[in-house]
Amino acid sequence: MRTIVEAARTILHAKDLPKFLWAEAVNTAVYTINLTGNSSVDGKTPYELWYNKDIDLNKPRVFGEIVHVHIPKQKRLKWDSKSKKGLFVEYPECSKGYRVYFPFENKTDIVQDVIFGKEQNKDLEVKENNENTRKY
Repeated sequence: MRTIVEAARTILHAKDLPKFLWAEAVNTAVYTINLTGNSSVDGKTPYELWYNKDIDLNKPRVFGEIVHVHIPKQKRLKWDSKSKKGLFVEYPECSKGYRVYFPFENKTDIVQDVIFGKEQNKDLEVKENNENTRKY
């Protein structure tokens, strides 16, 4: 448990993100540990033992990384932007896609149609008080 909390704290501080994203940081820390953890059972990771399949190394992303989420044509006007910026914060357990935090809207959402950018997150103002994130 201590390792998970320390990893989550490090994740939040490394990207200078607010404390209210702690649950997403903990889930990401556990996910990362399960992907990379050592096991004495045939040299397999905890993920491989639990799900009985190989790890998909195309999915892992950096917590707090900027993403551009596609806005469907039906939800925008002709001159509106086709995407909006957010920050990757978690891999949802029960669905495909990514949980993304949208600082300008002060909410999180699970989305699938994303492009991961190489930008710095300095231009995204993060609000400390978010009522839309999960509380445990």
